[in-house]
Amino acid sequence: MVQQLLGYQMTDHACARCQQRGIREADLLAILYYGLVQRTHGCLRYVLTDRTLAHTPLEEAADRLRGLCIIVEPQTNLIVTVKHDYSIARNPGKLSRVHREMREHTLRH
Repeated sequence: MVQQLLGYQMTDHACARCQQRGIREADLLAILYYGLVQRTHGCLRYVLTDRTLAHTPLEEAADRLRGLCIIVEPQTNLIVTVKHDYSIARNPGKLSRVHREMREHTLRH
């Protein structure tokens, strides 16, 4: 498993979780690119939902990708963990302006 991804460093814990859960490097890229960004406990949470996967090349893999989640420590760009979040709503509301700005900032850096 990669230790660095799009300017993010992965912890040993995150790498171990990817191996344990069968999460591929391409899945991580998809989460960072298409994922809904939320603030949680001082970290950023990127999660794939039905809405974020709709009308993307990954739409056909929605059953496998739905609920994949990355937790990032924003001050250090450290990927803390990777998990499946089965409790997410299938159709979350529109991205707020703050979430859009955070997502655009992340993609630029």
